[in-house]
Amino acid sequence: MKNIRYKFTLIFLPFLWVSIIYMLSFTLFTWLLLAYFQIDVNEDVVINILPILLSVVPVLIWLRKRIQLLKFDKGSSGMIMLACMAMAVPTIVLQHYMLKATGKLTKVEQSSDISDHKPTKYYALKKYYLDKKHIGIYRYAGFEGSKKRTFHMRMYIVIPLLDNISDTGWQAHRYWLAVDYDQTTQGRLEGKALNDAFILFSDKVMWEIHDTDFEQFEYLEVMGNKLGRNRFKDALEHIGQETGRQIMIFKSRSGPFEERARSSLKGFLLCLFISPMFYFLILLMHRFKKKYPNYPVKRKTRLWRKRS
Repeated sequence: MKNIRYKFTLIFLPFLWVSIIYMLSFTLFTWLLLAYFQIDVNEDVVINILPILLSVVPVLIWLRKRIQLLKFDKGSSGMIMLACMAMAVPTIVLQHYMLKATGKLTKVEQSSDISDHKPTKYYALKKYYLDKKHIGIYRYAGFEGSKKRTFHMRMYIVIPLLDNISDTGWQAHRYWLAVDYDQTTQGRLEGKALNDAFILFSDKVMWEIHDTDFEQFEYLEVMGNKLGRNRFKDALEHIGQETGRQIMIFKSRSGPFEERARSSLKGFLLCLFISPMFYFLILLMHRFKKKYPNYPVKRKTRLWRKRS
């Protein structure tokens, strides 16, 4: 029991404090960068990669010497990396929740009124028309996976978001609805089999686009600077449309707006519990180098001497 108490006070408790400060600090940074100032940077890098890279800094500064109190067969680098991941995973999930929860909803009469309002993450339209006769398509097919045995097929579709049916045509449009489809095929396919699989997938998607009523949504979410948005811009280029900053690409969302971040909140709370507990269980599997380590606890110096 004394061994467990020492691991809790000397290593795990400082890990919790450093993790909380790191998560709050990084969340403030992300909110300022993406939500408040709305700087056009790659969201995938900021949200999913940067928390992992920067987590190394607080671990090395405040936790490395504490972790090295334990005895390891092959060095402490593995335990240090585990601390980084246990700190980074909840931080990543928190960023997704924060961006959804802090996004504001702007209600407009029609799509042409969007430019008259301050940019927000979500929009609700009263009147709109989706022109499925003048869509843009970007197709992708390739082998993925460690052994390149998974044939992945994707189609990125952009549909003009207009005020009414009279605005249809191939003229330049500013607002687009994004829809994507994907399908995977396992096993080794070659030559004609690959071509037939992709043709079958393309035909299936085109029939689905024809039969789907894309106008059944509650609100629209503006796509951030992500890898997927670049593929949708490629679809716009294929039909000669502009892809500059003035172009806005949306994803349709169903369900009440107030519940948009509920699943992300549940995921964050789950990660916030599992990641530290898993890290503490791994700590229990290692022994201290000394029986009763006293680092970094220091004895208090006496300001007086006992009388003899």
